[in-house]
Amino acid sequence: MGNELAGRVALVTGASKGIGAGVATAFGHAGANVAVGYARDHEGAERVAAEIGAAGGRATPFSATWPGQQISKPWSPRR
Repeated sequence: MGNELAGRVALVTGASKGIGAGVATAFGHAGANVAVGYARDHEGAERVAAEIGAAGGRATPFSATWPGQQISKPWSPRR
């Protein structure tokens, strides 16, 4: 893990999968504290945060929706 971004915070929306996950992971590996944003895929955001943490970084998922915002598929825990 690098330290180019040590002491910085990166807020990445759409970070539960795809390009956003790659960006969040890259920031985490560069030493940033990462806020992993998601709209629907809480589990995906948890996985990205865990990957950053496993590499020695700090990350936490957060819901990137506005209060009252309607999304096509509301999040619900998978069992």
